[in-house]
Amino acid sequence: NLYQYDELEFLSLSEQTYLQAGTLQCIYLYIHQDNGKLFIGLFIPNNCRVFIGILDSIRENHMPNLNKLLKNKCEKRLQRGIDTNSLPINEHQFEVKVDTDIQNIWKRLNKIIANRK
Repeated sequence: NLYQYDELEFLSLSEQTYLQAGTLQCIYLYIHQDNGKLFIGLFIPNNCRVFIGILDSIRENHMPNLNKLLKNKCEKRLQRGIDTNSLPINEHQFEVKVDTDIQNIWKRLNKIIANRK
């Protein structure tokens, strides 16, 4: 849609709120390249979902069990006296996709973003 400037109507924030309460959702995207591999991490905190896409020349998944890894890291921090409120909950759903074609990783990433609640 195209609008002309004179078609727009000015409203102050006292007349109209900018964002309704509870409508803002955050997602985090992390991209890193190292040793010929591309890592893409998508973190969706409100439903504890994590997608990790790895672009590699061979399609082998050498990732550790990320649920166990997160649990072990949290337990070590608890033993050091870290406040439990600063630790992530252990109910994350991890999805790891290793592929040789970047288009497959982007398709999966787009599907996850489109289907998030």
